[in-house]
Amino acid sequence: VPHLVSRFALRVALLAANAVWGSFEAARWDASAGARRLAAGVVQGGVEPESAGHMDQVTVDMEAYVRLTSSAAAAGARDLVVWPESSFTDRLDYDRRDPSAATAIGLPLSALFARVKTPGEFLPNGVGRAQDRRLRNLSLLVGPGKKPLALVEKTVLTPFGEYMPLGRQLPFLYRISPRTGHRARGRATAP
Repeated sequence: VPHLVSRFALRVALLAANAVWGSFEAARWDASAGARRLAAGVVQGGVEPESAGHMDQVTVDMEAYVRLTSSAAAAGARDLVVWPESSFTDRLDYDRRDPSAATAIGLPLSALFARVKTPGEFLPNGVGRAQDRRLRNLSLLVGPGKKPLALVEKTVLTPFGEYMPLGRQLPFLYRISPRTGHRARGRATAP
């Protein structure tokens, strides 16, 4: 029992030291020095995971995000509105070299985004397929002209959520954990 108490005390001491160090570092960094405030917002459309991949759901999802983004901008998020990871789920096709050529169910994203009423930029996040047809998590930066300007793929994936460790070598693991995704590690890390 004494060794359990000492291990617990060590963990508490490490957590406390981390909190103290983090507070010290945060106090040293003054983000407002010479910078303007960013008027940003985050929206969540409430898309059910089971329906997110169906083609007929694209219109419903986009309507929700168009409405929510426009509302967020009207409420003060004039510079940036961030969409959740579920805003596109495996129905986005893109070219890493040309984010403006991205399409959803064959429609140019600029056409889908044209109805978003925000004076600033917005950041849809989701899952798409690059030229190799493998699913990847990604973020698009969409400019005020409603055209995708930059694309970044997620490079560090969550095991047992976004991918199955050794899943390609041992496919039966997906039967044990059927809701685990089949995402590929991203390559495009900078716009």
